Amino acid sequence: MLNRAQIKQNIKDFIKTDKCWLDMFIANIIPVAFGFCYTGVNLRIQNFTRDIDDFFDPTEILSIFGVSSFAAFVIAILIIPIAIAGMGYCLSKIRGQHPEQISVYQEAGHNYGRYLLTEIAQGFFVWCWSLLFVIPGIIKAYSYYFTNFIVHDNPNISATDAITLSRRITKGFKGQLFVLDLSFLLWDLLAAITCGIACIWVLPYKTATKAAFYEE
Repeated sequence: MLNRAQIKQNIKDFIKTDKCWLDMFIANIIPVAFGFCYTGVNLRIQNFTRDIDDFFDPTEILSIFGVSSFAAFVIAILIIPIAIAGMGYCLSKIRGQHPEQISVYQEAGHNYGRYLLTEIAQGFFVWCWSLLFVIPGIIKAYSYYFTNFIVHDNPNISATDAITLSRRITKGFKGQLFVLDLSFLLWDLLAAITCGIACIWVLPYKTATKAAFYEE
């Protein structure tokens, strides 16, 4: 058993020092910005479909949701490698290293194809398991919980080997990881009701805590 409460408290204390939380947030600013852009597109779609005439017009609906799906695809292609590199930045910080924020984008560019392929492989495997019902998909998602940290740590590892190693690391800990995610629900709610402003603190806190669990 890992001491979830103690790990979270250690991370709270750590990210308060020298405005470390701000460094982590800035290092992840592009994925956050793209996320807000996509949310804005979805809100525009919701407003659009409130018009009853538009709602029952199949051509209009297919058109607007096609734009939404394409936007989601483009955003994912662009930000996935940066997001993984951003997670690696937070991991380096809690290890006592002092990476430059520009290193996130250098790492993402250097490993763009490998990081993207790793995320696609994870998504594909989770989707396949989800076809057997929802629960197996959730279990597998937690089996792959540390894959992104593993590819950051191992420049030459393949996507499938990283996934396999994550499965070995998370064996016996998936339940604790699930509880860990549940413990962030109120923080996520705070981020939502502040229109994302609280993400300045919540994002570094969550990512650094997951990195600390990976270290343990």
